[in-house]
Amino acid sequence: IEIIEEGSTFEMSGFGGGTSMARVGREVLASSLPSALMFELSKNL
Repeated sequence: IEIIEEGSTFEMSGFGGGTSMARVGREVLASSLPSALMFELSKNL
């Protein structure tokens, strides 16, 4: 999970190899962190 210094978004970013990562802005960290954790943990299932 990447925490973005400036921003109020929660998004999934993709990279060239098909790898994706959750990105959460500091302004919405408390409300979006649970969703980001679920996204990251579900990738290994």
